[in-house]
Amino acid sequence: MYYGFPEKDIIKLKTLNSNVVFINATQDKWITKEVVDEFKANMEVAGKKLTVKDMIRHMHLPTLATLILTKLFLKTQWVQ
Repeated sequence: MYYGFPEKDIIKLKTLNSNVVFINATQDKWITKEVVDEFKANMEVAGKKLTVKDMIRHMHLPTLATLILTKLFLKTQWVQ
């Protein structure tokens, strides 16, 4: 899990070893639509799968993360 501004360096994005879920906190207005669009484009160039979820209402970040990770866990077969 990472909290902060989306990475812009495509070389760094290429090193990711999993799909990415980006939670866009639209109320904050700190990360603009243009920033999200650039991140989407960079992830595509890097060949990585990205899912963007807009979060319109306020939710405690750890609670939100737990909900998302639980949903992903139920959809994913974990390989050891």
